[in-house]
Amino acid sequence: MIPLLLMLTGIYLLLLIKLKKAFKSLNWGILGMIWIATTFGFLDKKYALLSGIIGVELNTFLSVYLGKTGPYDCAYFRIFDLCNYSIQNHTRKN
Repeated sequence: MIPLLLMLTGIYLLLLIKLKKAFKSLNWGILGMIWIATTFGFLDKKYALLSGIIGVELNTFLSVYLGKTGPYDCAYFRIFDLCNYSIQNHTRKN
């Protein structure tokens, strides 16, 4: 994911596109990487390599902070959060 973000930034710089758009893409890319790592961190311990250190540490922190909610509860929370964010963005644009 990082090489993709760096390539995207290089294309923005090469084509002289405003850096504001590049930073917006970078922010969404970094957020996506954190979400994916956290999601893989909730999987079984034998898949811990997929999440990396960030995913394992975030999983440990969230397990201590929220308890052993499990991946399904986390998925429900993320879907609710995504719906909430989408509704807020939709109402702001109108």
